[in-house]
Amino acid sequence: FFFFFFFFKQKTAYEIYQCDWSSDVCSSDLNNLIDRILLNAMLGVGAMGVYSMGYQIASIGLVVATALNQAFSPLFIANLKAGEQARRDHDDAAAAQALRAVAQAGLLLTTAVACVVLCVSAIGREAIAILTTPAFDESWRVVAPVSAGILAWSCYFPFAQAITYNPKRVRFLPVITVVAAAVNIGSNVILIPRIGIMGAAWATIFSSSTMALLAFYIGRASTPIPYRGSRWVFVLSFCSVGLLGLWIMDETISQTLIRLPVKLAMAAFAIHCTYRSAGVTLGMLKRFVTEKKV
Repeated sequence: FFFFFFFFKQKTAYEIYQCDWSSDVCSSDLNNLIDRILLNAMLGVGAMGVYSMGYQIASIGLVVATALNQAFSPLFIANLKAGEQARRDHDDAAAAQALRAVAQAGLLLTTAVACVVLCVSAIGREAIAILTTPAFDESWRVVAPVSAGILAWSCYFPFAQAITYNPKRVRFLPVITVVAAAVNIGSNVILIPRIGIMGAAWATIFSSSTMALLAFYIGRASTPIPYRGSRWVFVLSFCSVGLLGLWIMDETISQTLIRLPVKLAMAAFAIHCTYRSAGVTLGMLKRFVTEKKV
């Protein structure tokens, strides 16, 4: 909240960008810690440890999302600048194509993260059993819901780029994260006493989804990008159903030799449906990783 007082004093676009981006990073980091702070206060260090182990396994998806966002940023800027130049040259077709390329790259980022979180959730319970002691046996319960929250984070990344690109709109980034933090705190306070560590996992979903939705609406007003809504809905739906199915398999099948093959088959099917619904090809993935423009 200190940054709210500070960044409204800034005068230049550079000062606004630097201050607002710093406050966004700080509030995002704090938002990621809220669930563990409240778990420790309400249920004790044992519950926090069990939750943290599952969160760390699921965080593999967040590492991938962050890395892909680093690749997406120069691509986003390069294509938007190309579109602006095309408009100055009165080439509307080229300008529209540049915006479509940005929209497709953003969907590709989220699709890649969706495939990763499905893989992580498919082997999460078995990985925890191998890597940890029996004290963490219940950590698997939060892997799939936290992965769903990370999927929402992956949507936030491309939407937030549209805000970052417009210096006059950057100041909304810390507003988004503070609102998400409020949702996170409220959800944790309500849910943790009722459903324990699963309450913290659901709070992660709610706060991350809040960030993504606010970034989408503010970003659309800042830098309009022609996202294909139907494809986004299908990608998120297939991944969400897949995560739910994997969690149910973990809950209902006790024998590892039966559960693991079933989950791997389910994850493979969900991944296939996810990337096909996004219209992703291997050539597009290669260009996303190796080129600055699509």
